[in-house]
Amino acid sequence: MKGKIFATALMTGSSLLFMSCAAPLPVTDEEDDVELTIETVEQPGEEALENNGHFFVKVDDKIYFHAPSETNLESASWFGEFAPYDYGDNVLMSYDPKNKKALKVGEKATFGNIFVMDGKLYTNYFKKEDGDMKGKAICYDLANNYEEGFIKSDSISAVDKEGKTLVTSIYSDGGTNLSIHSGEGSEFVIENVKECVACEGDKVFYVTEPDYGGTDEYRFWEYDLSDNKSVFLGYLPESEKGGDYYDFHQLTVDEEHQKVFFTLNYYSGAKNELTEVYFISATLGKEESLSCERTRDMNLNNQEGADPTAFTVASDGKMNSEVKGRPFYVTYDKLGHLIWYDKNCEKHIVDSKEKYGQVKDTDTGAIVEDPEIMEYIDGKIYIMRNILERAREDDMGWRMAYKRREVRVYSVDVNTGEETDIFNLIKDNTV
Repeated sequence: MKGKIFATALMTGSSLLFMSCAAPLPVTDEEDDVELTIETVEQPGEEALENNGHFFVKVDDKIYFHAPSETNLESASWFGEFAPYDYGDNVLMSYDPKNKKALKVGEKATFGNIFVMDGKLYTNYFKKEDGDMKGKAICYDLANNYEEGFIKSDSISAVDKEGKTLVTSIYSDGGTNLSIHSGEGSEFVIENVKECVACEGDKVFYVTEPDYGGTDEYRFWEYDLSDNKSVFLGYLPESEKGGDYYDFHQLTVDEEHQKVFFTLNYYSGAKNELTEVYFISATLGKEESLSCERTRDMNLNNQEGADPTAFTVASDGKMNSEVKGRPFYVTYDKLGHLIWYDKNCEKHIVDSKEKYGQVKDTDTGAIVEDPEIMEYIDGKIYIMRNILERAREDDMGWRMAYKRREVRVYSVDVNTGEETDIFNLIKDNTV
């Protein structure tokens, strides 16, 4: 490819391709076979970013989020989990807290989390190819009336909170290929990856499949943009209780002590019960340095609002897994009180007569109301609350399916408890 230099380094479990973009191409408005490039800028974007890479993201004075259209209320989802997998006719919204107006952005049916880098908003949408709808990536220029740009990627995977590094994914028969883009206009590709876990500054963390012929455990890696190097940090612990799947939580990089910390949670059963929590640490840049600080073995699903995966990192670089919450984590207790934790992991209960917790049918255990998304931004908690109905025809084994009768998006002031409606959609049952 003209204007680009390639070099390849092979490693066990994955292959790494470095690409130096001497003459980056702009993001285009054409959808076919387009590569993502980030234009080189002398200074990073000046926009104020909060909650980057999550469902609700604040850029300067606006909040961006996804909301369903009425036709999408007919879409069913297992466990009532819609936001990450809402593949129907969604709408990207922009909300201005000052004038309390929410407006539609673009015409594409987008979904998932929102990622911002260098003045552009990136997210995922569905494109029809060969008669099927396939996931793709899209961007919107925030400084140019949300001009659309299309990029050659199957999804946006991660972004660092300051918006200086973006990770995209392309799926292939051999696994996922990650493209890591920096604000300096460089691109790095890692091949044959199971999944991208997180992006923190100039470091990307990812997992590869088991080393066939050897251990059956998944392999955890660190990639450092500054020296274009991947390091195998160690094997992830396997579930001792037959967990059906795992998830990563609150990955934290401690640059001062050259450490990375995270929890690995295992879930099982029809109710997605949390069965195991592994508190894990590793030394940055050090091969096979991963170790479990602690495994918590208790009734993890009866925390009454405490976050069972919480920890802090002390000044000596040690993990403290005894804390009761993590910075800016939002949850609710069994009485429905809205709880949030400040930057020091101190717990606060919002003074309100309203109930914010999940509501279940006492006879069947089915979910009736669910605050699916609860995120803290700048003194307010933004909530997407679903009113649900069972969709038994879409059940699969123990996986209970639901549809939404109503979706309400609103904010709650953590100091006053005042609610502000942002978006509301109710299914039209007359059709």
